[in-house]
Amino acid sequence: MRVAACHYHLRPGGVTTVMAAGAEALAGVGSVELCAVSGEAPAAPFPSPVLVVPTLCYQSEARGGDGGPEALAAAMGAAAPDAELWHAHNPTLGKHIHLPDALAQLGRSTPLLLQVHDFAEDGRPANLAVLRRARTPYPAAHYAALTRRDRDRLVAAGLPPEFAHVLPNAVALDPAPPPSPGGDPLVFYPVRAIPRKNLGELLLLAAAAPPGVRFAIAAAPDNPDYLAHYARWVAFADERALPVLFGAVGNAAPPGADLRDRSFDGWYAAATHAVTTSTKEGFGMAYLEAAARGRPLLGRDIPDVTADLRAEGLQFGGLYTALRMPDGREFAELDDAEQRAAIATIQDDPPRAGAVAVESGQGVRSLGEWLARVLGRDGAAELAANRRAISARFSLPRYGRELVRLYRCVISEPASEVCIDAERVRALFRRA
Repeated sequence: MRVAACHYHLRPGGVTTVMAAGAEALAGVGSVELCAVSGEAPAAPFPSPVLVVPTLCYQSEARGGDGGPEALAAAMGAAAPDAELWHAHNPTLGKHIHLPDALAQLGRSTPLLLQVHDFAEDGRPANLAVLRRARTPYPAAHYAALTRRDRDRLVAAGLPPEFAHVLPNAVALDPAPPPSPGGDPLVFYPVRAIPRKNLGELLLLAAAAPPGVRFAIAAAPDNPDYLAHYARWVAFADERALPVLFGAVGNAAPPGADLRDRSFDGWYAAATHAVTTSTKEGFGMAYLEAAARGRPLLGRDIPDVTADLRAEGLQFGGLYTALRMPDGREFAELDDAEQRAAIATIQDDPPRAGAVAVESGQGVRSLGEWLARVLGRDGAAELAANRRAISARFSLPRYGRELVRLYRCVISEPASEVCIDAERVRALFRRA
């Protein structure tokens, strides 16, 4: 079968990683010929042929003479005229005003699989405004979600269960070498520091951590809209002399490492632990990547995301579900000014950290006590179990088999009616 997998771009990032994994997983499967259709050529080699349709790049407004959805559908169809199935990634994210309607048009003659990595309705008002201008925000198609939670949302919004699928990302086991013994802990946050990554909470952990513990955040946001928010946290951490390095990857070498190695892999290799303080995730790659890299994970649990992972046998003994302030409020629910005030108070009066309650599956502990426990515990058995679970459930060969099964399912019974009520999707997120 001939499959065209499309996305707005193939720049480094989560969706591109997923598409590349799919191409690699299908490379040895003779029954599938896969090509990628992108708005721009990739800067790095990609493991399948790439067809460029420039009008597929991000577009939030209709432009005079752009031809609308019909022209986009025609351009995509001309790029991959033999496609027997279109596998579109994040087409309902509100990144292109014409893409949902263009896919609806393509779907009249070619089966569609639409993979939802993220929702425009999930705290992205600018994206949602774009999506709402589509004639058909959620076209007739089979849909694949990253988690059961998101699959269930689509079903609750009207999608028949037989057209709703769960397709978890593949994860490569790529262990970093063991960190140098005897050194102080180095805790790595392997993300771009966008607002939902909850930087204030990371700085709270740094303020309450035992002396000598250092923290590093991989990269600054690449979205200009987030840079001012990021700069305020950088300035605050500098003002308070917190042991946190921002934008570590590419700008600094990890302590004790080759000064030339400023790479993401180099920082993971130097780290003793990984951390996540994120409040929203689609698939939750952070929870799997730490185990795949051989590093204990500490930080915030997102139960809606980790429930799927726990069901597959993964364990997360270093996570909490809430950081409760003395007044009973959850730290993540404070605004930025309140978070900065709380961090300053704890830093100026360290015993105050004992009044912050960490709630987890292991009970309730003070923040200082919890940090000492997770930074000092032996996580070898948990890491070994998690790596076994990743190998069994999230391997590249298994991902390839799941894609083939799903493609056959979509082709054998294409969706022909629009079933998802976009207003019901919005209502589900308003209640979340």
